[in-house]
Amino acid sequence: MRSDAVLFLIIQNGSASIELPPGMPAFGGLLTEDQIASLIRYIRDFCRSKSRIDASRDTAGDQEW
Repeated sequence: MRSDAVLFLIIQNGSASIELPPGMPAFGGLLTEDQIASLIRYIRDFCRSKSRIDASRDTAGDQEW
């Protein structure tokens, strides 16, 4: 998992800025620093909620009807 600082750099400057394949364009010209920080929080929250949903689906099949 990448740190928030690394995600910030990728979103702001594009993935090539940290020597990753250039698939992610830079959004620094379109988003403010506060917007990028909010986006990172959203991504983290989304991943946590998806993990909870996936975990509940894994255990749902164990119930007897």
